[in-house]
Amino acid sequence: MRRALAVLLLCLLTACGVRPTDGPIPAGPGPAFPYRNQAEMTLYFLLDGRIYPITRSTPGLASPESVLSALVGGPTPDEQKRGLYTQVPPGAKVAFSGQLEVFLPVPLSALPEAALSQLSCTTVTTGLWGALRVNGSDTSRDLAGCPAS
Repeated sequence: MRRALAVLLLCLLTACGVRPTDGPIPAGPGPAFPYRNQAEMTLYFLLDGRIYPITRSTPGLASPESVLSALVGGPTPDEQKRGLYTQVPPGAKVAFSGQLEVFLPVPLSALPEAALSQLSCTTVTTGLWGALRVNGSDTSRDLAGCPAS
């Protein structure tokens, strides 16, 4: 008797709230998984004197350091053909030691404001709002926000 009650109770509990259908219910496409492990990053270069966002694919995950390193590396030859350029000086280095930092081989006082905008806007797109310290050969400066937004 106990066994029959347990089976009946199990049937009632498993059927609770489930209504029969006439077939499969359309639910849209299934989840799509990329063939390769790639991420997209947004970099800010200059086009016609204005700050301009571009999207690049990168293998693996895009960390704030890797995104800023890509910016410091400058536009690719294809991006240069499209008219993109940078005012971030060559030779800049990106580091993270408790805070994201960029080390520039020039004085900050000689750096165009557009270069600082490129750095701060690219940092914002990584999710680190204003968490960038820019070090020049003369001084340091913390950047916050993106003046282009």
